[in-house]
Amino acid sequence: MAKEINYKLKKSKTVRLSDSAVKNINYMVNDTRISESELLRSIIEKAIDEYRLKKALDAVKSGKKGISGGAEIAGISYRAFYEKMIENGVELDYGDYNVGEGLDKIKELVHGSQVNIKKKKKANYEDYNIGGGLDKVHKSIKSKKNK
Repeated sequence: MAKEINYKLKKSKTVRLSDSAVKNINYMVNDTRISESELLRSIIEKAIDEYRLKKALDAVKSGKKGISGGAEIAGISYRAFYEKMIENGVELDYGDYNVGEGLDKIKELVHGSQVNIKKKKKANYEDYNIGGGLDKVHKSIKSKKNK
């Protein structure tokens, strides 16, 4: 595992830019009519968000993280991350993990509560309905995407 390096954070950073980068920044400042500082902050923040999303999607693809872990890495909500997974064609691979066993355990723990878990014929996540479940979320996201 790579060793994490903690740098003392500063609010102000100095960078060296190529002549073409400076020209592009000046063009963008004139075109958007926002300050150079604000433009550079937004560009950097967007790059950081894209980097975090890429790392999160890679972690889910490799099986190191699930949806909630990926959402945490990306710094976005579970639902927003799930939508990004669909947009990027990332699917969860449960492998040999039997989600049905986990859901049966949850049902035992919350027996008598208002959680509605209905087991169908097969034993994988698609065969369980948890108050509407992932199928409704997935269909909702796909229908929004196809509009």
